[in-house]
Amino acid sequence: PPSGVAVATGYGAGTRELADRPNVVRLTVTRPCAASSELVEVVANVDDANPELWPFVLERLLALGALDAWIVPIVMKRGRPAVQVAALVSAELRGAASELLLRETTTLGVRFRAVAREVLDRRSERVQTPYGEVEVKLGLRAGRIWNLAPEHTSVRAAAERTGAPLKDVYAAAIAAAAARGLLPEPP
Repeated sequence: PPSGVAVATGYGAGTRELADRPNVVRLTVTRPCAASSELVEVVANVDDANPELWPFVLERLLALGALDAWIVPIVMKRGRPAVQVAALVSAELRGAASELLLRETTTLGVRFRAVAREVLDRRSERVQTPYGEVEVKLGLRAGRIWNLAPEHTSVRAAAERTGAPLKDVYAAAIAAAAARGLLPEPP
């Protein structure tokens, strides 16, 4: 079936009798997802690397074009502590991400897993706070706001510029967004 979100399904039956199949039809009406894409998760388990490598490896994966990159603590065979390093990439970047992990870490192998993802439409707005202008990110579906989050780098810059606590700038950005009617709408 086509990708998308089902909004209605209907069934119908005809009067003609067919010997080899039922004379019925099903129709499903869908609307496209805000954005849907087929991606690849590139993963390696590593139990013998210096932990100081990980920030650099994550930065390199993101610079390569990974949509996301992360590290998860795991326990491997014989109870050895380790990390799982992973990146979400387009199919075109699978080989480059694999090569990066093999070159920059101590892993001897990399696994791949096809994944699907659905994302909200995104829009940024600038709001005025007592600490200066701060950017907020909006997640939208069908033009309605579903999520709101102050942009961390913008919040941090305002906090550093003014000497205010980061949490205060963050809260002020949400309050300013609310004052402009930018809060998520109820379903």
